[in-house]
Amino acid sequence: MDARISVVSVIDGDRIEGVYRGTYTYGETGVLLEYGEPEGSDLGPCRVRISARPGFVGIQRRGRVHMLLPLEDGRSTRGAYRTPFGDIRLRAETRKLHARLDTGGGSLHVRYRLAFEGQEDGQNNELTVKIEVINERNTEDELDR
Repeated sequence: MDARISVVSVIDGDRIEGVYRGTYTYGETGVLLEYGEPEGSDLGPCRVRISARPGFVGIQRRGRVHMLLPLEDGRSTRGAYRTPFGDIRLRAETRKLHARLDTGGGSLHVRYRLAFEGQEDGQNNELTVKIEVINERNTEDELDR
């Protein structure tokens, strides 16, 4: 289903916001969300894929820099950035994961600490995603709000 996707990312207090048109698939075992970020994004243009099921969110970015980051509620997980200069391993500690999703969309909120593997300190991250399924009543003009 087509969807309006609002993303707010806060990294150590720095806020980044965007609204994108993408796709949203709701199933009994979880959801899949996909959208594109333009050239002005921190990591260049890319496709973002977020999968979610109870207690788990997986974030995947594909572009000049690839990223794979699994997040599990209350657990420490490992991910990676793949750059033209080599791979960088990541460690994430998920502190809060809350999802309220149904066939019409919903919201997803994750709070986690992210560090490069071997690094003691990391960055505090907070990701909030709001999804609104677009139907006949919603027009493309609403995406520009």
